[in-house]
Amino acid sequence: MRDGTPLPQSERDTLCVSHSGLYAVQVTDSNGCAGEDTIRVTVRPAVDVQVVVRGALPRCEGDSVTLEAASGFRAYEWRDLLDSLVGNTRSLVVRKNGSYTVSATDTSACRGQSVPIAVTFHPIPRPAIAGATSACPYASMTYRCASSSGRMYDWRVSGGSILSGQGSASVTLRWGTAGTGRVEVTETVDNTGCAGRAFLDVRID
Repeated sequence: MRDGTPLPQSERDTLCVSHSGLYAVQVTDSNGCAGEDTIRVTVRPAVDVQVVVRGALPRCEGDSVTLEAASGFRAYEWRDLLDSLVGNTRSLVVRKNGSYTVSATDTSACRGQSVPIAVTFHPIPRPAIAGATSACPYASMTYRCASSSGRMYDWRVSGGSILSGQGSASVTLRWGTAGTGRVEVTETVDNTGCAGRAFLDVRID
């Protein structure tokens, strides 16, 4: 019985309990002799493990984020989607896509687990500039990279000036005096903000 109330299915030598209270057991041996004992059981609340994701947005390939579990636990265990152990401290630095959970043990040895935390890193563009690597002084030339929808293109040039095409995948520029010039493009994905860069050195003579 618990707190003086009889329990169903309690006429066995073991009893599984899920509520706090004072439990009493009465036993009778084959000679009809009876005995009784009591024990107080405290069932602690389920351990709630919260996780905070720390890191700048957008999260692009090559970035990292930190998953930080709530404080106050004496042990932590991080696992990935394959159930591989990937960390055993309060925080976990993540650099690749995946789903992560943390199990935490409190000072009473009670254990809880967080909900899975999905981490996604968006790919970065890898532009390549096509165009001549040598030019005559004051020549007008066109440079381009592969065009993709939903992308923005920002061109920069040293040793010359852009005539047209800024913002597109192709620009026309005019080189200046003899020397070395450089054309550079930054390709940015509109919906993620992830960017990649490329440059091409040009001999002007």
